[in-house]
Amino acid sequence: ALAELIEKQPARVDVDTFFQDLDEPLTQVGREAQGRMAELLFLAQSHAPGKLKVREHDTRDLASAEAAMRELGVEEPNVVVVHSGDQRAVLRLLTDVARVDLGNPSPAQYVPPRITSFRGEEALARALKRVSRGKPPRILYSTGHAERDLYGSQPRDVGAMHRLLVNDGFALETWDWKQSSELPEDADVLVVVDPKQPFSEAESGAIERFLRRGGRLLAAPGQHVF
Repeated sequence: ALAELIEKQPARVDVDTFFQDLDEPLTQVGREAQGRMAELLFLAQSHAPGKLKVREHDTRDLASAEAAMRELGVEEPNVVVVHSGDQRAVLRLLTDVARVDLGNPSPAQYVPPRITSFRGEEALARALKRVSRGKPPRILYSTGHAERDLYGSQPRDVGAMHRLLVNDGFALETWDWKQSSELPEDADVLVVVDPKQPFSEAESGAIERFLRRGGRLLAAPGQHVF
């Protein structure tokens, strides 16, 4: 199924890996996950070299690896970046590619960490579907009500969420009713995080119309209830 999916890609897909040793006690299990993913990517590229191009970056060459990571918009090692044109998906080694049991670190009853499930094929298939779907999903983040800062780096801010969504290939923008009284027709999701001020009736009406035509709403209220 994965081979068929690769063959159906409308354009060549590039895959960049940035692997480095994990700290103990995860060093060995990390190497195992990296090796299995590298083997999978080698086989996938060998099957359809015109559709898939794999580049393995040596993270020991820090300057070169960091330059490549900046170009692809990633900030952490041990990721696989699948991209085609403007579309991009980031797979993380110990969450997307492999699931790990940390074992028992106690010297008396030591059990080493182990891979409980390798999901490389599933993760790669999801990434290929994501980068080949054309226009990325458009997410709007509400502003104007003292919501949490989408671009900030303080503990209260949600800048980390912004970076993760952008790295995963989503188009993320802000929406302020004062600037645009209606949500765009091509928007997919509106996100509202911890507003401190109430939405006006006009704003609520715009959101209701957005939902009625198929939009989705993700609301994460804080302690302020209106």
